[in-house]
Amino acid sequence: TSLKAWNAGGMTYCETDAPLFLAFGWTESAAETDEQLPDVPYGDVGYSKGGSGTEDDPYRSTLERMTLDSHRSVMWVPSALEGHPVTSIADQAFTDLKGVHHLVIPDTVVSFSLSSLLGSSVSDVYFLGDKPEFTGTLPDGITIHRASDTEGWGGYDAVTLEIGTYSIKGMSFEYYVVDGNAVLHRFLTGTDAALPATVTTGGTEYPLTIIGDSAFRDSEIRTINLPAGITDILTRAFYGADSLSRINFPSDNSLVYIWNEAFRGCTLLTTMELTDGIRFLGFESFRSCSQLRSVAIPDSVKAIGDGAFYVCENLGSVVIGTGIDGIPDRCFAYCTLLESVTLPDNIVSIGNEGFLKCYELSSIDLNRVKTIGRDAFALCSTIDSVTMGADLESLGAGAFRECSNLVSMTVYCEPPEGMDAAFDNASAIAISADPSVLAKWQEAGYNAEVIPQETPEDPAGPTGQTLLITVCLIAAFVAIAFVAIRLRR
Repeated sequence: TSLKAWNAGGMTYCETDAPLFLAFGWTESAAETDEQLPDVPYGDVGYSKGGSGTEDDPYRSTLERMTLDSHRSVMWVPSALEGHPVTSIADQAFTDLKGVHHLVIPDTVVSFSLSSLLGSSVSDVYFLGDKPEFTGTLPDGITIHRASDTEGWGGYDAVTLEIGTYSIKGMSFEYYVVDGNAVLHRFLTGTDAALPATVTTGGTEYPLTIIGDSAFRDSEIRTINLPAGITDILTRAFYGADSLSRINFPSDNSLVYIWNEAFRGCTLLTTMELTDGIRFLGFESFRSCSQLRSVAIPDSVKAIGDGAFYVCENLGSVVIGTGIDGIPDRCFAYCTLLESVTLPDNIVSIGNEGFLKCYELSSIDLNRVKTIGRDAFALCSTIDSVTMGADLESLGAGAFRECSNLVSMTVYCEPPEGMDAAFDNASAIAISADPSVLAKWQEAGYNAEVIPQETPEDPAGPTGQTLLITVCLIAAFVAIAFVAIRLRR
């Protein structure tokens, strides 16, 4: 088996012979500083995937390896990775997991190697689903917990993790407590919810800090207010909640991580303001939120997963903060009404299909971008002008293919690598080049002229010219008056 790794969009990915991708998270320690928080809440991971997506052969994935030295004590294994449910945990998967003491396993896992915990810092493992098929040997000093509403644990020595219920004024949800923090496990009833900041169980009050995996999945929730103190919205938390139209994030800016596919398929979501303090927007976190009109990504965001706003068909404008250095693959693909995007100086790369089929995007200033991926702006049929900054080095195949209105470019760089393959007919585009690179474009056979220089304005300006005429007229009247006086004498 071979294993290779690469970095993209602020995240590290590993691929085995069966390529895949994986995600994790943890709770936040009150003593933790912003500098200690990881940008991506699941470190370096390796995985394999399988299945064809049919009823007889559903998608599935196996966690092979996770490497993380965490400052957070709790880790949640997500229920799905890149659309593939996590069903298996392999040998030594958590051997390189350091600093994490509590590991929460989703109910999708049906096979679990106890040897996955060898060498890790984990002391407690919590299973949210029915008993999986165990293989290997449990290392000494590790306690197994199982949720109170699960089955198949008869005869197995597991500590019960109590699932509690919170109810008030027509709203109810299930929760559990890990390491002193309450996790919203399953939303049960209600359409308009203001979640409490704390829950009480056994006479003890616990802060509600986590919205759990699939907690609101396919629910009928319409509006929701998240209380101060919420730090994480886990994988697929609101997946398919197609009645959700508004969500208010915590007013204290406590929210740090929006995990993979968290709001995927929230087709009525129109009101959402990303708050300062959010550090991560996961893989396809807002995919198919087809009623979103605008998005402002705060400077606090340090990493964005592939396809974060994929198929947000009514998204019209995007403001990108200064915390990220690249647009990941498919990030805004199929945002067919996207008209306006400003790329700040910090953006140096645009991933494959980053803006594919953004039909209404009319112009783009690439600013400090160095690399542009395959099909990044393909089929953006309204684009009529492109500005290439001085730092641009390479263009992926088809980066601007079928941009039928693109007739002119302003360039401050030498011809980038892949220029000809990036356009349908690059030689037909009128290119205005900075004088410092004009010769390079002409030598390469492109239709290039120097950027037209603006005609300098008359230093005197209109006001100066008027003043000059006025002075001349006054002088003429004085001269006539002087002559008249002399003649009378």
